[in-house]
Amino acid sequence: MASGEACSNAILYAASEKPFRVSCQYEGGVLTVKVQDSGRGFVLQGSGLGHKPRALGAGGLGIHIMRVLMDEVSFEMSEQGTTVKLLKRIAKSKKPTEQFQ
Repeated sequence: MASGEACSNAILYAASEKPFRVSCQYEGGVLTVKVQDSGRGFVLQGSGLGHKPRALGAGGLGIHIMRVLMDEVSFEMSEQGTTVKLLKRIAKSKKPTEQFQ
């Protein structure tokens, strides 16, 4: 869901006809998703913090949703575009125990 929000933001707000890129990596129990677009970026201050969903109406919750669902969310903005990095630590599952002996 968080990566979908990042992709949706790239489509809606990058203001570019160029495609965006999504990359995923899973290593050492950590999932990292990067969404890169060629948009100019945005003012990050306060984005996604302390929103009351009903106060915003439709839209405007994407960054908040990303921050709630992921362990880390970061944004890098440059003249080449914007990169959203989403990080989720995933606990290694234990082997299922025998329920019946």
